[in-house]
Amino acid sequence: PESALDLLVSERADLATAVPTQVIKMLQDKTVANRDYSSLRVFTNAGAALPPDVAADVETTFGCTIQAVYGSTDGGVPVMTRITDPPIKRFTTVGRLLPETDLRLVDADLREVSAGEPGEIVFRGPTKTQGYLNEPERTAEAFVDDGWYRSGDLGRMDDDGYLSIVGRVKDVIIRGGQNLSPREVEDLIATHPSVSEVGVVGIPDAVYGERACACIALRPGHGVELGELNSFLESRDIAKYKLPERLELFDELPKSAGGKVSKVELRQQVVRRMTDATA
Repeated sequence: PESALDLLVSERADLATAVPTQVIKMLQDKTVANRDYSSLRVFTNAGAALPPDVAADVETTFGCTIQAVYGSTDGGVPVMTRITDPPIKRFTTVGRLLPETDLRLVDADLREVSAGEPGEIVFRGPTKTQGYLNEPERTAEAFVDDGWYRSGDLGRMDDDGYLSIVGRVKDVIIRGGQNLSPREVEDLIATHPSVSEVGVVGIPDAVYGERACACIALRPGHGVELGELNSFLESRDIAKYKLPERLELFDELPKSAGGKVSKVELRQQVVRRMTDATA
């Protein structure tokens, strides 16, 4: 983080791009306030959604405009925020549709959902690929109905045409027959003053099928316990069945090659810890 901050200054950068993990680590660096960022106009976030409070902190700390770009390497980029968008839209959405691009929100049968309802984001446009080399089955699974790309992301469109990412199609914890979205809980936990990174995963349970486990990397010198964390969440009016029932602390959460928290690896590590504890 310190080297990245040094580069912003030494190169007089006017545009910066990073994934959320990098952005958060830069903001939390103890030297972040000791530099002149006056050349920086725009900070673009990509790779995953940035928590709204972090997005606002970027603008305050760097004196620039935060911008979100949403898409994927294989599907292309269908939406982004504009630097002229109102702050609330820049902080809480990934923007509006780009020219020559189509986007729909659909259910499991690829039927469009009702206005205001969440659905899987499918899109097509000039920046998407034509499929995967020598992998026709994978191509047919990802690109459907005349080239629509299935993102696997769940989104919701507001009345102004701005898209928000609300989770992953398969990233759902089913606790006793009730579905909860880890993303909703993660966004709230991310606002806790002791939390640097967070991932919420489902862990196996003989009675409920799954229970939610909050996996947290702490800010230096901070600590948190499960009871205190849940009191913090309850103060933000979260439903009780969505509260984490286990807390695991990490020095750093495992990441994919793209810089996103790897839920698969995270879940495996928690299960291993649970197994070791009962051995």
